[in-house]
Amino acid sequence: MKRLPIKNFVTLSVILRIVSTIMLLWATSRHKYDYYTIMRVLVTVTSFYCAFLSYKIKNELWILSFLTIALLFNPIAPIKLTKETWFIIDIVIAAFYLISIKYVRELK
Repeated sequence: MKRLPIKNFVTLSVILRIVSTIMLLWATSRHKYDYYTIMRVLVTVTSFYCAFLSYKIKNELWILSFLTIALLFNPIAPIKLTKETWFIIDIVIAAFYLISIKYVRELK
């Protein structure tokens, strides 16, 4: 297996997804409303950026997935769901972001 240098691995999209994942997992506990607003902004920006990267590699499934996440987490028109539902969504999206790191990356 060929090993990539760390500078090829650490890109803007990877950093955004890791930070978003941490915030999503931390969101499963109680916080002030401001935390969730900041998280929504970050997850939305991350998803739009990754959708753009997916567009560049011409992968429609990834584009649709990231755009769906961006719409779900958008801070302008927040979607109201129960805490239990958000708990599950946060865990699933965090896992999705980590998996996507392998498949969606900036082109060289």
